[in-house]
Amino acid sequence: MLREQTRENWIDQRATGIYLCPMHPDVRETVAGKCPKCGMDLMPEGTRFALFRHMIGRRSHLVIMAALMVAAMAVAMMMMMMR
Repeated sequence: MLREQTRENWIDQRATGIYLCPMHPDVRETVAGKCPKCGMDLMPEGTRFALFRHMIGRRSHLVIMAALMVAAMAVAMMMMMMR
């Protein structure tokens, strides 16, 4: 039920026709296109954190993200110790 509500909210937000730059939230357009400041594609409003919401939606994704973060920190610490 929650996923259906979230999906419906996302569809409703896309229907508003507002597009934002992921890097410059002050850039708001009524049509899809490119950001005038950085050239990135504008995204429909409400999709900015869609990937993040998807990743935290499952326990296995959280475990994988945590494992990757620990591995990256371990590599960084080893590189600092080698100096």
